[in-house]
Amino acid sequence: QLVFKPGGLQLAEKGATDHIMEKYVVAMQRNNIPFERLNNDQLRRRYPQFTPGPNTVAVFQKDAGLVDAALGNSTHLQLARGRGAVVIDRCPVIRIRRNLDANIEVVTTKGTFTCKKI
Repeated sequence: QLVFKPGGLQLAEKGATDHIMEKYVVAMQRNNIPFERLNNDQLRRRYPQFTPGPNTVAVFQKDAGLVDAALGNSTHLQLARGRGAVVIDRCPVIRIRRNLDANIEVVTTKGTFTCKKI
């Protein structure tokens, strides 16, 4: 399984770290992602395993999750190779630029490569 969606719970302390959580809230609102705000009492009732401080607030997003990074990278490489890409290990990219033919040049420590798209 590549993606796990157990839901996500962000905790913050009013007046200290809640401004960071509000950035997540604004991003979710802009993208019509449903979420729930939980005050301290709601948080304790819903998650009795937690003992939040009196100023703790929370945001729950039911579709939040994690990606298995190793499996994601492996899948990405497999798909790229299946579509004809040549993957060069340990080859840092120094610069990406468009050349005069409107192709893309990828300048690396192992040479410059040209392609139509990245």
